[in-house]
Amino acid sequence: MTQQEARCELKRIHTYYNRIAERKKRLAELRSSMSSIRISKYGISPASGATKKDAYKLETSIDRATTLETQISDDIIAMSEAQQKIVKKIERLSEPYASVLTMRYVHLQRFEKIAVDMNYSYQHIKRIDSIGCKMYAQL
Repeated sequence: MTQQEARCELKRIHTYYNRIAERKKRLAELRSSMSSIRISKYGISPASGATKKDAYKLETSIDRATTLETQISDDIIAMSEAQQKIVKKIERLSEPYASVLTMRYVHLQRFEKIAVDMNYSYQHIKRIDSIGCKMYAQL
């Protein structure tokens, strides 16, 4: 595995995290819009101002919400599996490489925060990350 491929593998958790966050946002927006759809209370007659199109719109929105919920669940499972695989490989590295890679790619922290937490300079953390990724690629 090349260093670039190792970085891509390490960033996979972040990709899943962003995808899950985006889908949760879309789901919240969809649920919000569903609350404004007017339909009948008991399905016998339309509510005042409601049409059959509104009932269809609600059904479509419910289907979309269900699909988004399923996709979110699938992404959470995939992210968890990727995270386990990555953590097992990172644990085989020596310190401080394991700590920096864990903080960066598993806990999704920025280099600045890692540098402050570990009491290193930003440039040194970047060097550790680069060397750690090379070592990760060789596993």
